Amino acid sequence: MRNTNGTIIRLEDMRLFATVARAGGFSAAGRLLDMPKQTVSRRIAALEQALGVTLLHRTTRSLQLTQVGQTYAKQCEQIAAIAEEANRQVRDAVAEPRGCLRVSCDQIVGEFLLADLAAVYLGAFPEVSLTARVTREKIDLREAGVDLAIRVGRMAVEAPDLTVRKLGPAAIQFLAAPHYLAQRGEPQTPQALAEHDCIVPGDSARWPFAGPDGPFYQEVTGRFQVNDSHTAYRAALAGLGICVAPAFVCEADLAAGKLKALLTSWHDAPADLYLVYAEGANPPARLRAFIDLVVRRYRDLVPWERKPTKKEG
Repeated sequence: MRNTNGTIIRLEDMRLFATVARAGGFSAAGRLLDMPKQTVSRRIAALEQALGVTLLHRTTRSLQLTQVGQTYAKQCEQIAAIAEEANRQVRDAVAEPRGCLRVSCDQIVGEFLLADLAAVYLGAFPEVSLTARVTREKIDLREAGVDLAIRVGRMAVEAPDLTVRKLGPAAIQFLAAPHYLAQRGEPQTPQALAEHDCIVPGDSARWPFAGPDGPFYQEVTGRFQVNDSHTAYRAALAGLGICVAPAFVCEADLAAGKLKALLTSWHDAPADLYLVYAEGANPPARLRAFIDLVVRRYRDLVPWERKPTKKEG
């Protein structure tokens, strides 16, 4: 940029002055920038001459910012930060994803989707690694050092300082294999589940339903207990009882007749699935690539997110 007298003011000198102001002296700034003290002093003097102002009061023992120097230092810091962010965005836009991506996700997502996502992501980008934390807890992303969380329900949006992206509904299905139903019959109401083997995470569980009087929970029990949703789903396929699974998991097995959806008129309103991250509108390449992958994969899995063809009406 040029001063009013035509003298060129270099961004590097503005960044250098901000460093001197922050470090408290030429020597300290030189150490931070790996630059000789004399070079720092000479460039700041040239900057003052170009601006036509005194930025620093110099004594043999210390440096003091003038009033205009204090204001200018803050402005230089802001301009340097803006320039660095602009440079980062350009680098990331063309950069190959690299580095470690840290992800947190809900247990259902972790058990049913995470391994598939990791295989595609790591296969496509050899310079990245992926660390995942599967938890029901709502963690603080910055405090935990997590780049991205995949969350179910409204708790995902209670973070005004984070970027929140809605993927779509996370509806559930109540499922059983046809050969199980041939032996035990098909429950017509949630209350009828008391006569069935339900695959639950403990001695008993409460499954959500929606009735004429509003949402309610039905307690269920079963002979097979497991705290892993994917294992429960496999057990239902094997005919061990009725399970609950996210709708995005079971479409292929329903279409193939391996499972049957139960109590469809009693389903509670689905929660939504969200991506939550703290990188604003311009995430680094490794995070942006993972977000794009999750969005594509979820749209492939959830039939109601697809636009119908003309043939479908």
